Amino acid sequence: MSKVTVVGAGNVGATCANVLAFNE
Repeated sequence: MSKVTVVGAGNVGATCANVLAFNE
């Protein structure tokens, strides 16, 4: 999951981080 956030560093990355954090 961390890799995805790093790869999508930016708006998409922030959104993914938010979604992942929410799921967690």
